[in-house]
Amino acid sequence: MTPANPSPQWALINDKGTVAVLFDALLSLDVKNESKLLTSPVEEGGFASYNKVASPLDIIVEVAASASRDGHAALLASLDKLASGTELVSLVTPDKEYRFLNIESYSVKRTATEGATLLVAELHLLEVRQVKVQVSKAAIRSPKRATSASKVDTGQVQPHNSLIFDATK
Repeated sequence: MTPANPSPQWALINDKGTVAVLFDALLSLDVKNESKLLTSPVEEGGFASYNKVASPLDIIVEVAASASRDGHAALLASLDKLASGTELVSLVTPDKEYRFLNIESYSVKRTATEGATLLVAELHLLEVRQVKVQVSKAAIRSPKRATSASKVDTGQVQPHNSLIFDATK
């Protein structure tokens, strides 16, 4: 497999538009875009399906750096920073830009090719869905204490008769 050309058409960039991870070649790209259908059991052993829920994008990308030891160190430092932080990045490809990604994990291996050491990093990127939080003020009324609750008649009371019945007569 021939590595892709490391031009601006292949890049991992931050929100400022600058390169977040510097690499020489992109070796592979695997994008998983998944949705789930919710199902519930119904009578007679059947199931009802409803409401499709989209999962965040799950991307695995393999990049290579053939630079010097200093270049390898810079690549590893940028991966460490992104993997331990919450900074979001975008993966730019010739076909599409995948935005709002965070590095969940990465693995690194070194290989020797034609006398040079090649650093290959596999990045596991997950999409972070952006939501707008809307806050509103609501009045919260405290409940009354149990001792201050008013009494409510909840049933019928038997009448009290003052008549005395004499069964001996």
